[in-house]
Amino acid sequence: MAHASRPRDSVPLKCIGIILCEAAYRVAGRSNLIIVNTFHTLGVPACPCRFPKITALYTVTDGHGTYEVTLAVVNARTGQDVATYSDRYTVNDPLAIGDVQMILHNVPLPEFGKYWMDLRCNGELIAQRRFYVEGTKQ
Repeated sequence: MAHASRPRDSVPLKCIGIILCEAAYRVAGRSNLIIVNTFHTLGVPACPCRFPKITALYTVTDGHGTYEVTLAVVNARTGQDVATYSDRYTVNDPLAIGDVQMILHNVPLPEFGKYWMDLRCNGELIAQRRFYVEGTKQ
């Protein structure tokens, strides 16, 4: 029995890691990255607030085609997206490993506590990274 081939865009994209940091820089002429100030917790003086910048770096593989990729900051207590950032990602070699950087500006943080950075591909959750928002001591 013959099987219909899947369209190129339906090949699933696999995330093998998410890093949250202050910044990431590519080394000229190489695939290396310099990652600055990774974190698991953000310290803010008060909530609600807007955090000026979070750099999210995610690594993907196993894809073939063009994908709608969304990073969502999710309040863990409510399960609600507090911010979403979308992009398109195209890959032609399923064996390729790609490091993708998204810079998130003015990230809303409605309350202290646990958050998730969700990575969604064509609307499906493919990875999560938790982080925390805590008050800074004054």
